[in-house]
Amino acid sequence: MALLDIDLPLLDVLKDMESAGLKVDRERLEDLQEEVQDAVDDLERKIEDLLPVRVNLNSPRQIAFVLYEKLGLPVIKRAKTHPSTSEKTLRKLVGLHPVVEHLLDYRELTKVLNSYIIPLLSAVREDGKIYTKFSLVSTQTGRITAVEPNLQTIPIRSLWGRQIRSAFISRFPGGYILSADYSQIELRVLAHLSQDPGLISAFERGEDIHTSTAGLLFGISREDVGPKERDIAKRVNFGIVYGITPQGLAEDVDLTHGVAKDFIDRYFQMYPGVKRFISDTLADARKRGWVETMFGHRRYVPELRSKNRVRRSFGERAAVNTVIQGSAAEIMKIAMLNLHRRMKGYRSRMILQIHDELLFDVHPEELEELRALIVSAMTEAVRLSVPLEVDVRIGRDWLEASK
Repeated sequence: MALLDIDLPLLDVLKDMESAGLKVDRERLEDLQEEVQDAVDDLERKIEDLLPVRVNLNSPRQIAFVLYEKLGLPVIKRAKTHPSTSEKTLRKLVGLHPVVEHLLDYRELTKVLNSYIIPLLSAVREDGKIYTKFSLVSTQTGRITAVEPNLQTIPIRSLWGRQIRSAFISRFPGGYILSADYSQIELRVLAHLSQDPGLISAFERGEDIHTSTAGLLFGISREDVGPKERDIAKRVNFGIVYGITPQGLAEDVDLTHGVAKDFIDRYFQMYPGVKRFISDTLADARKRGWVETMFGHRRYVPELRSKNRVRRSFGERAAVNTVIQGSAAEIMKIAMLNLHRRMKGYRSRMILQIHDELLFDVHPEELEELRALIVSAMTEAVRLSVPLEVDVRIGRDWLEASK
């Protein structure tokens, strides 16, 4: 199957999803707006009481002045014109002064309010739905994006971000929201493309790949792997896909540079096929000037020939990531085509695509039949060297379907 055989018919699928829209409980969103605004006002009062001078809480320069000059907190990193006040930097200062944690909470809540709740409320139409638009040409990897508004970026890891999802409900009385999520699809694509025996074997045995990698990285049995070891292994696994460096891994999971480098070196010793795949991909890309996904999406990477080390490193990460992430995106597109065809005659609707996840608004009478149909269409989208797996979650709203 060629790329045009995927993307051209997919336009009809996206058109149907755009016309379907997502039903919203407007009253729930308005209640959330009031709750978050109250929390922001409370944080502003607490921060004002803790600071020796009044500052604009949205000004990084003024925040830097009061934290480092007035309160004497240690400077961990510098921005271009002043000491850094980035989230990553502030998290390293938590515990040194109570205002730091309040500032982090303030930033999170103002972002939830101004970037999500208020724009979403303004996007609700008279029929109680939000109609997002989809694009096939907005990313270098070929991923589908949602715009005006972008519903793919609603936070799931923060408490308030999750609450926003509770406002998205079914259009059907007694209906459900169903989430179908490919399990670790990028790592499965990596196993297929690299043909690494270790990765393939782990997926074929149905093992949790992060636990398996953790056991190998730390030299312990899978039974002895704890949450911390699994989390580090997970970051290494996905970090390889995104071209993580020892420095990046060290900062990400609070390791020394030497330990982080040792983990990455050990990873490639465990999965030599992955290292060979990356080396071959980069060698071909330097020669041709471009990389290509499984179904022919091409990305030109001129940065690979740059004399600037930073630009060249970016090109290396982009080249490998495009092949893996772009191929995973194509598998999702094929699954959507299959579902669109097989769902004709159903009242239920496919309403949103979020990278590796599909969201459905399901009529209560079609729930069990549609669940089986969705899993079948997604797992059979393509045949890889490892099985595709799909996690299905169901709830009365999007939040319940996210758990």
